[in-house]
Amino acid sequence: MTTKSHAVTRKKAQKRRPAARSNMTLWLIGAVAISLVVLAVWASTRQSTTVVNVPEAQAAYADIPPAWINGKTLGNPDASVTIQAWEDFM
Repeated sequence: MTTKSHAVTRKKAQKRRPAARSNMTLWLIGAVAISLVVLAVWASTRQSTTVVNVPEAQAAYADIPPAWINGKTLGNPDASVTIQAWEDFM
């Protein structure tokens, strides 16, 4: 190669670098966005295992066997009738 062709090749490489950097930036932004979505889905679908030690709550559920209470259901798991309640507190 001649010196002139080296200079042309070097200039072409320098012109391509900003595009490669902008592509890398887009990939990074996309990866962060996907990570945030995955984190939000995981946080909203995991069950809470927190036990409430408030006396009023304990009194309200005093006559219900502990085996019938979990984070999403309340009552006899073998009941012949089930009721689904859909609520939005926004």
